[in-house]
Amino acid sequence: MTPKVLSPIAIGGLSIKNRVFLPGHTTNFGRNNLPTQRNAQYLAQRARGGVGLIFSEAIRIHPTSAGRPLTMGIFADSAIDSYAMLTQSVHDAGAAIFAQIMHAGRQANGDSSHTAAWSASDIPWTLGGQVPHVMSHADINQMVKAFGAAAVRMRKANFDGLEIHLGHGHLIQQFLSPISNIRTDSY
Repeated sequence: MTPKVLSPIAIGGLSIKNRVFLPGHTTNFGRNNLPTQRNAQYLAQRARGGVGLIFSEAIRIHPTSAGRPLTMGIFADSAIDSYAMLTQSVHDAGAAIFAQIMHAGRQANGDSSHTAAWSASDIPWTLGGQVPHVMSHADINQMVKAFGAAAVRMRKANFDGLEIHLGHGHLIQQFLSPISNIRTDSY
């Protein structure tokens, strides 16, 4: 037994009861891109089991990343109450919770939003995948604002912190990688 694992830690002034955390992972418990009681119960059970910090599953910040209705999204202020229910369940069970926000970029299949996937360049995610919509400067500005609006909504829903998902080939990583970004402009 390593005592440090079970000792408290402060993250940005937030006291976490221990160093055990639950990383973000997809549950497919959502409905219409919103968390459900099943999501809340699932995460609360992990908190009751002793986890000190929970990271939500990826919460999409824009309808163009909606994917399936079972995934999470925070596209409008009307979603805040659903997320507040989730955070309250986790807090009541004794843990802190951080929101993980993201946009899937070219990996979004567009089935929910009936749009093409958005990306830095017109390079499909996989062989035979759809060619994504190449984001204009206006699209990029819209996405920056969507990330900001999502962060504000997560705060209003009483999340204790925020993680911006930069991995797994999602939108921000698509802009950072020469494999998926062949733009010649400032982006």
